[in-house]
Amino acid sequence: MSRFGAIFAIVALGVGFLAGLLATTPDMRYSGDRYFDESNLFDMRVMGSMGITEGDVAALRALPCVEEVMPAYSADMLVKTSNGDTVVTRIHSLPLRETEQLEPKNYINRVDLLEGRYPLNADECVVERGSAYANEGLQLGDTLQIGDENKDVADTFAQRKYTVVGIVKSSYYFSFEREPASVGNGTTALIMYVGTDAFSMKVYTDAYISLKDARALNSLSDDYADLADSATKEMEAISDLRCEARLAEIQTEAQTEIDDANIKYEDAKAEATQKLADAAQKLLDGKTEVADGETELADAQKKIADGENTLANERADLPNTLLEAQKKLEAGQGVIDVSKAQLATGQAEYDKQKQAYDAGVAQIEAAKAGVAQLEPLVAQGEAVLPQLTQQLLQVQGYYDKANAAYTAAAEAAHLKDMQAAYDTAQKAITDAIAAGNYADEAAWAAAEAAAPAMQAQRDGAKQMLDAVVAQLEPAKTPLDTVTAQLAQVRALFDQATMLAGKRAELEAAKAQIAATEPQLAASAPQLAAAAAQLESARMQIVSGEAQLASGAAALQKAPAEAEKEFAKAEKTLRDARNSYNEGIITLADARKKLSDGQAEYDDAKTKADKELADAAAELADAQKKVDELETPEWYVLDRESNVSFSSFLSNTQKVEAIAKVFPIFFFLVAALVALTTMTRMVEEERLQIGTMKALGYKKSVIMSKYIFYAMAASVLGCAFGLLVGFNLFPTVIWNAYTMMYTLPKLYCQFNVPYAVFASTAAILCTLAATLNACNATLAECPAQLMLPRAPKAGKRILLERITPLWKHMKFTHKVTARNLFRYKKRFFMTVVGIAGCTALLVTGFGLHDSISDIVNKQFGKVFTYDLIIALKDAENLQDDDLQTLLTDKAQIDNFMPAHQEKSTNTYGDNSFTTYLFVPQENARLGEFISLQQRVGGAPVPFTGEGVIITEKMSERTGYGVGDMISLENNDHQKAEFPIAGVAENYVENYVYMSADLYQAGYGKAPDFSMIVARTHDSSKAGRDLLSTKLLKIDNIAAINFTSDIKDSFTNMMQKIDTIVLVLIVSAGLLAFVVLYNLTNINITERVKEIATIKVLGFYDKEVSAYVYRESIVLSIIGTLCGLALGVFLHMFVIYNIEVDAVMFGRTIQPLSYVFSAILTLVFSMLVNLVMKRKLRKISMVESMKAPE
Repeated sequence: MSRFGAIFAIVALGVGFLAGLLATTPDMRYSGDRYFDESNLFDMRVMGSMGITEGDVAALRALPCVEEVMPAYSADMLVKTSNGDTVVTRIHSLPLRETEQLEPKNYINRVDLLEGRYPLNADECVVERGSAYANEGLQLGDTLQIGDENKDVADTFAQRKYTVVGIVKSSYYFSFEREPASVGNGTTALIMYVGTDAFSMKVYTDAYISLKDARALNSLSDDYADLADSATKEMEAISDLRCEARLAEIQTEAQTEIDDANIKYEDAKAEATQKLADAAQKLLDGKTEVADGETELADAQKKIADGENTLANERADLPNTLLEAQKKLEAGQGVIDVSKAQLATGQAEYDKQKQAYDAGVAQIEAAKAGVAQLEPLVAQGEAVLPQLTQQLLQVQGYYDKANAAYTAAAEAAHLKDMQAAYDTAQKAITDAIAAGNYADEAAWAAAEAAAPAMQAQRDGAKQMLDAVVAQLEPAKTPLDTVTAQLAQVRALFDQATMLAGKRAELEAAKAQIAATEPQLAASAPQLAAAAAQLESARMQIVSGEAQLASGAAALQKAPAEAEKEFAKAEKTLRDARNSYNEGIITLADARKKLSDGQAEYDDAKTKADKELADAAAELADAQKKVDELETPEWYVLDRESNVSFSSFLSNTQKVEAIAKVFPIFFFLVAALVALTTMTRMVEEERLQIGTMKALGYKKSVIMSKYIFYAMAASVLGCAFGLLVGFNLFPTVIWNAYTMMYTLPKLYCQFNVPYAVFASTAAILCTLAATLNACNATLAECPAQLMLPRAPKAGKRILLERITPLWKHMKFTHKVTARNLFRYKKRFFMTVVGIAGCTALLVTGFGLHDSISDIVNKQFGKVFTYDLIIALKDAENLQDDDLQTLLTDKAQIDNFMPAHQEKSTNTYGDNSFTTYLFVPQENARLGEFISLQQRVGGAPVPFTGEGVIITEKMSERTGYGVGDMISLENNDHQKAEFPIAGVAENYVENYVYMSADLYQAGYGKAPDFSMIVARTHDSSKAGRDLLSTKLLKIDNIAAINFTSDIKDSFTNMMQKIDTIVLVLIVSAGLLAFVVLYNLTNINITERVKEIATIKVLGFYDKEVSAYVYRESIVLSIIGTLCGLALGVFLHMFVIYNIEVDAVMFGRTIQPLSYVFSAILTLVFSMLVNLVMKRKLRKISMVESMKAPE
């Protein structure tokens, strides 16, 4: 019965583990998909950079693949609670007319009411149960108010204050992870649903879509993914047209408003301009009138004053005038005399200029001769100068390389340090001599006890310095040689440069000749003109003498004419004084009117100018924005864009990957043990088989007994294993994820293909072993079968040949050794069974090691930055507020702009999601990302001459250093790049390249719209404060802390740890069953032997030791083999369960080997304890019985 139970247990365990784990993923997918279908989770989500219009919704509804479209609103806001807390909240619109309370229509993204009721009014809301803040005690009746610190609240919401009337759950948010928010600290703490009427947006933010035939597919299957991809292509096909229509609509609306405003502005401007022009004209007329009046008065006053002065002066000056006239006559005579003298001087000057002209002609001739001599030399210098320049640059390059080599060698040899050490030692001696006023070093050395040590230190430093200098001599000799060559070439270059420099002098001489010749040519006419002037002066002298004679005659008549003119002037002055007095009165009135009008005009003009300028600036800004509008973009997203769905899908894939590999080995170990059990059972009963065969039973009849036995145990084991496996494993793993998800009910289905596969494999293995054993046994004749199998020949074993060791062994130990080595089949089967179980344990613990530490390695060892800032545009990097925050050392220790884009690359059957990472400064990449090899830790240099790919990508593609790899960017442009290195990486696939390499490959420069940074305060409070400051900057699109990504991956990995724990427990249970079965078979086969040693006087303790000693030795040998086998099994499992986005660790921790070995040995001890009772029950009479 124990053997039947053992076969039953092994088959049940193997089948249950294999079928249960294989069925876990289908059950998870079915349960998840059923939940998504029941809640009508969206299949596709379309977002637009300028919103979604009714026309967009209609266009989407018209697509053949679309079943239903639900437009919706959503916004991130800072919301104040009744407790005064400010919470980062994502607010979704809820179709109030389609909620279950009003109309039980299964609208898209349906929410399920858990408590309270659905909102009926615009000022009511419901909150999602899984939200962090909702779990902290948000109750029905609490008030939530959108804070004043939010931007564009009036343009987004018609209602700002809401009352919580219900608590809901949603398949959209069934994971505890949340999408990042665009306000506050960037972490969404509350999900809130309000009616669509609560939003005041002109267009929708989202369009949620259900696809035709989608419900017929499992949304976690590849067929569904293909359906979503096909729908994505259909939607993207119309996106350009709809985006252009949206742009045209916005431009038309905006342009219409601008045009209307322009018309109003122009009308107002024309009216204001006309009014100002009329007022200005009136002012101008008034100013003209006042100015004319002032001018007339001033002229009149001046004329009066001038007339009075002139009259008085003329009366007083009449004698003098006459006298002056006389003097003028005399002066005229003097002028004529002077003119005659000037004529003589001019004649002398003319003679002098004539001589200068002749000298200039001679000088020009001499300059032309000098130019003819100098020009060939200059041409020669210019001809050799380029060659010497190239030679100088070449030699300079050799010099730079030699100098760099020498400098590097000097730095490597620490020349500066050696020189500094010597100088320090010498200075110490010099200072000591000076401090002691010693005449020289010899006197100081003779007087001071410390002198020899200091001299020895100085001399040692000098020797080391001289050694380094001698060491550097091979590097200095090429430098000296190149230096000499450089000096020689530079001398020739300087000489050629000097000759070439004469070109300027030569050109200057030519220019002087060219300038002087026209001057000389021009001087000849001037000399002729001067001769003509001299002749004219002679004629003027003759004319002046004639005028002097006429003036003398007029002077005699002057007194009588003067008195007549005086009388006329006095009458004119009297009339002018009367007119002037009347003009003063008129001008005063005009000035007052002008002053009042000017004040009014200035005020009106200032006001009008300001209003018109402001209006014009607003119109210009509006027009500029319209002109600069870019075509909007549609973002077509499937369910994988949803954080909850994507996380759940990823976890099911990980469970599936483990289930596809690990249970197979588990099953093989169980099958092996079942095979051994049946084989030994048939061999044990050879006496009964021989008897039956001798009595005339057919082989088929004899075999049917054992086949039925094996079939019964296998079928019952399969049935029990399937019953437990299909329910236990999916339930345990499903419940493990309840810490991460708000999971619906799990539907454990009876998976017929897996049940048939596992059961058939188990039954066939058992039956095949039974048939094989029966055929082998029945092949012998009945006489041989009815005799006991002859014992193994007593050959010497290996240990007996080691005489010193064998002599010192106890008798019982010798028996154990002989039994182990003589019964090789039992030895190998036991070792293989134990080794298989130990290998499974090592693999289980190794999976834990491989999975548990990858997050810390990725976000601590590989990525040393802890903050990612995404900008709306690369130009926003220069934003003043952003730069101020980035350079604030109290907030951010270091930062670097970078370019990163996501693309998909396919190599053979492998398709990779790849991130192209381009740092703005190549030299600074190492400050934020550690590029090194996983094995050995050798750094991978980033030179910019080639790309660096991750180890996982290298393994899956087969590309390595020196190969050319084709990479596609997010614009679907492909380019080939040389691989310069392979670096350690665990999460996602990255390709690092320089900006120059990116531009050379894709023909465009990367846009550095991302910033990686290390924060000063990495605590949660510090992160929240920094997030709040960053998200207040308009130009920032999003921020991500690596701690959040790390937490997300850690949560995911913890759930994998739960699965690993299930594997370890199952492997431990299998180990116990295997050890129990093998030990039980061993004892059953050796009942007579054990009874015999009891007859010989062995106590129960000695009998147990006799049997357990073999079991312990076999367990130790099997454990050691299993530890080695586990390494290879672990690597095989790791390579097969890895997903493309993650590379698990390759190392098993030493403690994992220890735990695996201890567990195996502990199970061996437990089995020994369980078997102790069976050993005691063996009767000594057994040894006296004849073979049955």
